[in-house]
Amino acid sequence: MSSPRRKEKQAAPETAAAIDFGPLEDSVGYLLRRAQIVVFQRFFELFAKEEVRPAQYSVLTVIEHNPGLSQTQLADALGIKKTNLVAMIDELEERSLARRMPTENDRRSRALFLTPRGKELMSR
Repeated sequence: MSSPRRKEKQAAPETAAAIDFGPLEDSVGYLLRRAQIVVFQRFFELFAKEEVRPAQYSVLTVIEHNPGLSQTQLADALGIKKTNLVAMIDELEERSLARRMPTENDRRSRALFLTPRGKELMSR
């Protein structure tokens, strides 16, 4: 004898349209996440040849529009942990897309600039 609380197994929906997402259908967070997935998939299609990830593109864009920005300013502006940004800038330098230059006022600080190759990439 089955328990009254136990639900009968239902047949698997044939299509995604038949799936009941319950309260997720009205959840802004869930819908934003789904939109982000679609946007990232398209981004990866467009930038596959360039081998640029979304976070790298954000970094390159902000450097392009703010030459001379410090790593700390960039990390704060984009909400990236400083340690993660250092690794990302290292990789962009290895690929000759960005460079660090000493600043005049603080020998410990480095200003960020796009290289000619980085500028060319961003123009595309």
